[in-house]
Amino acid sequence: MKRFLGILTVFCVLLTAFGFTNLAMGEESSTAPSEQILQSQSEQVLEKLDSRRIKKYKLPQENIFILKQEKADVNGDGKEETVYFLGQKFEDSDIYMEHVYILIENLKGRGYLIKLPEDGDGGYTPDAVLADITGDSVPEIVISLPTGGSGGIINYYIYTAKDDRPRLIFNSQRDIVNVSGNFDENYKAKICIKDPNGTYDIQTLLDLKDRKEIYDELGLYSDGKLQKPGTEIMPYPYGLINVKDLDNDGVYELEAYQSVRGIAGADSIAEIITHWKWVDNAWVVTRIGIEKE
Repeated sequence: MKRFLGILTVFCVLLTAFGFTNLAMGEESSTAPSEQILQSQSEQVLEKLDSRRIKKYKLPQENIFILKQEKADVNGDGKEETVYFLGQKFEDSDIYMEHVYILIENLKGRGYLIKLPEDGDGGYTPDAVLADITGDSVPEIVISLPTGGSGGIINYYIYTAKDDRPRLIFNSQRDIVNVSGNFDENYKAKICIKDPNGTYDIQTLLDLKDRKEIYDELGLYSDGKLQKPGTEIMPYPYGLINVKDLDNDGVYELEAYQSVRGIAGADSIAEIITHWKWVDNAWVVTRIGIEKE
């Protein structure tokens, strides 16, 4: 046990030497909400949603806050609606939103509530933007929910409210490329990437000789010989999605970043960058890139 703890200590020290200063074992990653951000949010005074709307839309009776509100024509009728982004806390002082909702109202006060998928509808510092992603000149609603864990994972959801028929068209837990792989001989990692539509089937070998000292110390390798055959890499969910007009056609696409970890969560070996475009009522992957960390 003492030897094992000693190896972990050496691993963390060596990771720092190799530039992993924000990814020490058991600590928050650099993409997770920092103490400064969380403190700032805890000091922010949020307006509570009025009791009339809470009753009208059958929301929980307590601790429903307005996180953000935007005005835009999100249903395509030529008139602006008000889009409210709402969050529920267990306590007023909490910095974590247990549930996040979207409320859309027209100028006459008629509206409806959108509930996010229950398996990922909470987060720290939730944010939202409106952007035309489908190319119909009507903006979609993009929600981001940082989970706050050590992996720096952020859940993303995109809704269309065209014709007042809200529909979830993107779920970051579902719409993601398949990444797999394992360590190979001579300090290499094999990475395989497939997109859901079968357009891309990428296989590459990542050279990890710069981690020789770490991997030898941990017993994964011995002078390039793999000591634990079959050791798999660890692909993570999305850590960031940028909403950008990548091809300059006036319509926004998604630029998604997905981390790949090696022998431990602190061992970030690569980042997968995927471009997603909405074409003919479905998502299409237009580019996949791999960057060594």
